[in-house]
Amino acid sequence: MIADSIPWKEELLRAASRLEKKKYQVRWTEQSSFLVERDIMVSAYAIRRLIEAWKVSDRLVDQCLDIRQHALRHERVPDFWNRYSYWELFDCDHYSTVQMPLLSVCNQIIHSWMWSLSADEENNLFDGIYVSSDRKRSSVLYFVHVDQLIGTFYAVGSEDVHKVMKRGEDGQYYPENITAIQEQF
Repeated sequence: MIADSIPWKEELLRAASRLEKKKYQVRWTEQSSFLVERDIMVSAYAIRRLIEAWKVSDRLVDQCLDIRQHALRHERVPDFWNRYSYWELFDCDHYSTVQMPLLSVCNQIIHSWMWSLSADEENNLFDGIYVSSDRKRSSVLYFVHVDQLIGTFYAVGSEDVHKVMKRGEDGQYYPENITAIQEQF
């Protein structure tokens, strides 16, 4: 259970800021790729833990992200040996856009079987990630745009949550509603 969400949310804001800078980075090293993967992976896990600890508003929990979905080309399922050759296994030229709940996006990242950074074809700049969990790898590959990740990390990281707890019929406390407190300046 996350008792104090502030350090976690502050780290989400720092990760979002670092990812914004990576969008314009021209020279990449193995260390650069590692730092991006670490920031995205840890942020996805932090968001999931914050959701489970009721430290994220219902508005954000219910938010869906527009995710590109690429179908498997044939029945050859990605395995240990070919999982880094996703372009051979999935139809990366064609896709459908799906609305995926925030928690599902986090779980795809946390349980990723396939993972790859993506660069746009025009400028060769970092533009997102290709990811598929151990459960979805036999059917689809997802593309999550970096701007969606950054926006989500900023939204969760900057939110101050207020929750009302009520005792349920089973005697346990449950949140009645979780809302973000809008700061007045």
